[in-house]
Amino acid sequence: MSRKRKFFQSVLIIGLVLACSASTAAAQDAPPSSELTSWATVDVTAHKEQAGEVLIISGELPEKTPLPARVELAVPSGSQLRWIGEILGGDPSADPELEYEVIPSGDYDVYRFTLTQSRIAQIEVVPARPAVAFDGSVYSANVSWKPSQDVPELHMSVTLPPGAQVQQPDEGAAIQTQANNSRYLKEFTGVAAEETATLEFTYIAPEGVVSGGTEPASGGSEGATGLLLLIAGAGLGAGGMLLWRKMQQSTDRGDRPESRGPSHPKDRSKPASGAMTADRTRSTDVKGLSPRAKLIMVAAALIGGALVFMIVASGDVGTVKTTDTGVTKVLTSAEADQSLSVPGQFQSGGDIQHEATHVFDVLEGVAGVSAVTVSLDGSTIGVDYASSIVSGEAITSMLEASGYVAPSSPPAGGSQMPGVSR
Repeated sequence: MSRKRKFFQSVLIIGLVLACSASTAAAQDAPPSSELTSWATVDVTAHKEQAGEVLIISGELPEKTPLPARVELAVPSGSQLRWIGEILGGDPSADPELEYEVIPSGDYDVYRFTLTQSRIAQIEVVPARPAVAFDGSVYSANVSWKPSQDVPELHMSVTLPPGAQVQQPDEGAAIQTQANNSRYLKEFTGVAAEETATLEFTYIAPEGVVSGGTEPASGGSEGATGLLLLIAGAGLGAGGMLLWRKMQQSTDRGDRPESRGPSHPKDRSKPASGAMTADRTRSTDVKGLSPRAKLIMVAAALIGGALVFMIVASGDVGTVKTTDTGVTKVLTSAEADQSLSVPGQFQSGGDIQHEATHVFDVLEGVAGVSAVTVSLDGSTIGVDYASSIVSGEAITSMLEASGYVAPSSPPAGGSQMPGVSR
């Protein structure tokens, strides 16, 4: 009897040990959501770049949060990821990218990752639905975001072009001027998980200035070049086809075999040798074309040549060149007759080539601005422009509004471009 009791006791002890081990393993396999660290603040910004609109979502942990820290940020589903990484606060090229996992959650995708070097993370995506729309006169902005966890402080904003004026404001929002640009900002406090926050307003921008989420006012050099190539090819192709058909018809008339139908004395008569020779000469001689065909050929050649010249002349638009002295971008094909130079204002230690792209964005789409140059030391910003289209004062004001030029900086230069008559 004692043996049976000992046996059952042993079985019971073994079962309890196995049950405890299984529950412990299950607890370890399923990481609880409580392990995720909550953000102190989150910023959501709709920003326009040369490639289009970008939605930037960044989170910052409390100052004394120990690292590494497991965190997550929600991104609208359907967005195309451009970059995800930690923000170290120095050279942007040194910011490390992050490994992540994506967890679908309704109309959002939750990106989960671990911070090891910084308490600030940033995700840049191209949204499936742009936040800013343009109806031809007024820009309508609508940015919404839903966090996957409680957020104590949320900032939502839209970058604005120089000279923008808010028409229908969003209650509690205001324009904020930063070092590099201006933005329309609204702050939220105590946003609960799965609660949607929205920034919605309308504004107008100066004519010819590109705004966030829209195509350039000039239509884009690549699309125009493609259209010109298409027209040139169609014109030259039509002229060539007409020439070929005329020559083919002449050949057919000269080399057509005798008819095999009913014989008549006149059908069997051999044509004069002179007529046959003349016919064959017309089949290979352009001079045998009709006046109308010649006119069409000349017109096609002239149109094609003019279009090819236009394509070649506009081929430099959009190109960026770096020399020993600065970074230059050709913005438009405008014939510049004036140039100005203003003192640059950049953060010390920053990447000038990267900052130059933002300066180009400020004047991108402004009619009359031919080219912009940022010196490699950041001391000056030079602009070549057509004075009959845009004034130097207007250009300087746009640069001052962007923060890259100190306010009320008198432009140095304004001189006439060498070799260009006014």
